[in-house]
Amino acid sequence: MVAASPGERWVLTWNQQRVEFVHDGSGQMMMRVGEGEDWREVQPFWTADHSLCWGSVFATGDVPLE
Repeated sequence: MVAASPGERWVLTWNQQRVEFVHDGSGQMMMRVGEGEDWREVQPFWTADHSLCWGSVFATGDVPLE
């Protein structure tokens, strides 16, 4: 995970896959899977096993939130 601006703009990368996020503080979060793809609005949520999810992207384990 690379956070250019923590809480506002960050990127997850694994196995040649890149997922970008932007959050403007208004409650709207946008996600883009792959470079040059369209942005789409996602709602983050937690699962029962403590995974943090955005749309179809799930992060498990220790997730740096700051």
